[in-house]
Amino acid sequence: MLQQAEQLRTNYSDTRMHDRLLAVLKQRLGHRLAGEVESAKIRSSGEEGSVKIDLSCIEPHLGAVLDAHAMERHLAGLLEKVVHCARECVRRAGLKAADLDAFYLTGGSSALLPFQQSLRRAFPQTELIEGDLFGGVASGLAYAGERA
Repeated sequence: MLQQAEQLRTNYSDTRMHDRLLAVLKQRLGHRLAGEVESAKIRSSGEEGSVKIDLSCIEPHLGAVLDAHAMERHLAGLLEKVVHCARECVRRAGLKAADLDAFYLTGGSSALLPFQQSLRRAFPQTELIEGDLFGGVASGLAYAGERA
């Protein structure tokens, strides 16, 4: 894969971008970058405005900004699908929204403020309960694996 990425240099009008890509690949920074983005996503969800994503591991002083409002606009279509799915699950269970006591939220993305706001609009009488947002899914998988 690295060789193929190196051959792409002629496709870049700004070769600095290609150099950054190669730095990420050669230094195996993919997981670190994903962690920085995930952290920024969670931070931006809990506050108004924007947060910085630290990318200095690629290049000194390199960073990006994640704006909470832009993230909400970007996620709007996906959140509609999730809310539609939740409504469909409730319908198939033979229930009405008013019958629900709570939604139990687990997993990092359920901490996103736009996600929680979408659920609150769709199910205004239903309480949102946050579980272990970082370890809940892994704990559930471990529990299921132990039972298998």
